[in-house]
Amino acid sequence: MGLPETWMKASEPYLRPGESIQTVFFGQTANPFIGALAVIPVLGLIGALIVSAAGGNRLRIFVVTTQRILVLDGNPMRPKKLADVVAELPRSIRLGPPSGLWYKIPVDGKRVRVHRRRFDGIREADRLAPSLATDR
Repeated sequence: MGLPETWMKASEPYLRPGESIQTVFFGQTANPFIGALAVIPVLGLIGALIVSAAGGNRLRIFVVTTQRILVLDGNPMRPKKLADVVAELPRSIRLGPPSGLWYKIPVDGKRVRVHRRRFDGIREADRLAPSLATDR
């Protein structure tokens, strides 16, 4: 089971009756270039955790449902355990179109950065949105 499927299952307790998941993707709150320091081999896993904590980086899971968009706090070390609801966005919102290497989505007054490899999730959410509202 891949991460999207794991997060779909882990987010089920947050769903309302009759609500179903359309797509799931993730982003991060910190500048990705701070997190890039963690890949230096000398630092290893401990260094990666220190750099991540120092930068205040949080994993954000976007669970796009038929009724709303949930933004959940995730833990990269425990993907089956989602911490809490960070924000709830109306389903009619368009999240994209994404561009660049890191696309920024405003969530609760902060930016969540989504890497280009996850742009398909944003495009899928927009494609399945009930209307084409452009407000964020």
